[in-house]
Amino acid sequence: MPSVRSAVAPAAAREDAQTRQLEEDIVMWRAGVYGGWAFAIQAWGSGVLTDDVLKAVSAGTRAVTLTSTATIPWFNHYDQSEQICSFDPSMPWLRHGASPEHLNTAILQAGLGPEPHTRRPDYVAGMLLLGENAFGLDLPYDAVVQGELLGAVIPG
Repeated sequence: MPSVRSAVAPAAAREDAQTRQLEEDIVMWRAGVYGGWAFAIQAWGSGVLTDDVLKAVSAGTRAVTLTSTATIPWFNHYDQSEQICSFDPSMPWLRHGASPEHLNTAILQAGLGPEPHTRRPDYVAGMLLLGENAFGLDLPYDAVVQGELLGAVIPG
């Protein structure tokens, strides 16, 4: 099982991190702090986001993950090591966690409602909107896309 401990790597630009992850068969995160939230970005997968890892990183705080891969998107909200709400944004009516209903209004506002007329066609964009509206999440575009962020290699 992956650990939340990591080996600090040199500051990493997006393309360098993606190339290194593919060539070296490692998991590499780029991380920073913005808008009162710490964030980590991983290209090419999400395998380290296990329940144990999310419980650990949300100990004493809260964590929100927005995952978009080629196979499945996923939204998670943890608070004080407890999973509060977790779901696939393409099927938001199938939520689980300690309080899956607590985001009902925000989910509808993000266009992720259960009925076809309340659902936007791009559910990943809806998931991002949910993160922005419900939690104030935002990323520094220039730093994420063009700049360097702290790099970390996550051991397997």
